[in-house]
Amino acid sequence: MKYIMNLPKKIALGVAVTFLTNFAFAQTLQDGINSIDSHKYAKAKKNFEDMLAKSPSAENYFYLGNTYLSQSEPNFAKAQEYFNKGLAADSKSYLNKIGLATVKLGKGDKSGISEIQNIVKDSREKDDEVLFRAAEALTMYENTNAPDLAISFLNKAV
Repeated sequence: MKYIMNLPKKIALGVAVTFLTNFAFAQTLQDGINSIDSHKYAKAKKNFEDMLAKSPSAENYFYLGNTYLSQSEPNFAKAQEYFNKGLAADSKSYLNKIGLATVKLGKGDKSGISEIQNIVKDSREKDDEVLFRAAEALTMYENTNAPDLAISFLNKAV
């Protein structure tokens, strides 16, 4: 009888350890964003690549592509590749469209500003993440920025 009582405790302990282990290694979107904000680009890339392996969604492609734009030496080719994959996964992905317009801005093409305006307009200005990422894109590169427009998008997001 004594051994039977210990069995449920062992099972409960095993389940708890498994749950905590999975929780500790689970990678989330917020973990990746925090890594980018902390300038830990390799960690962010790994995080988003792991997320893509589990769920190849348009959103995950956007965040991986955005990581390549955010680093101190942007890799426009890789970013564009992932934004295009995101659009292949969801042709209406506003985030990936913003990503492609951001690549244009990074390369010095100011037509990206009007593209971003049109993307935000098409999104009906209701998605806070689209508004935030549009504002971020408009302030990312010194020679092709539009801070007044970025502030207007941020005000709409709030």
